[in-house]
Amino acid sequence: MRKTILYGIIVFQILLIISLVKGIVKSKRVALRITSMQEEKAKLEAEQAKIKQEEEYVASSYYLEKVARDELGLAKIGEKVVIIPNDGRQMLDE
Repeated sequence: MRKTILYGIIVFQILLIISLVKGIVKSKRVALRITSMQEEKAKLEAEQAKIKQEEEYVASSYYLEKVARDELGLAKIGEKVVIIPNDGRQMLDE
């Protein structure tokens, strides 16, 4: 009878230890996942801030004027535009 009770207690303790170890392992996995998600969140927030800053720049009048001048070849009223041919540019580089 005592042996049966002793074996029962030992089996219960082993099951308790196994359950405890599983809980610890699961807790570590969750902690690692939380850390990973926090890092990803920080990266996404930085990317969002960069996109917002770029959006503000693109919406600015400075950007609009730059695109109008550089890509469309437009100028302000009364402004004279000087176009340097490629040959002239090569001379300046030398």
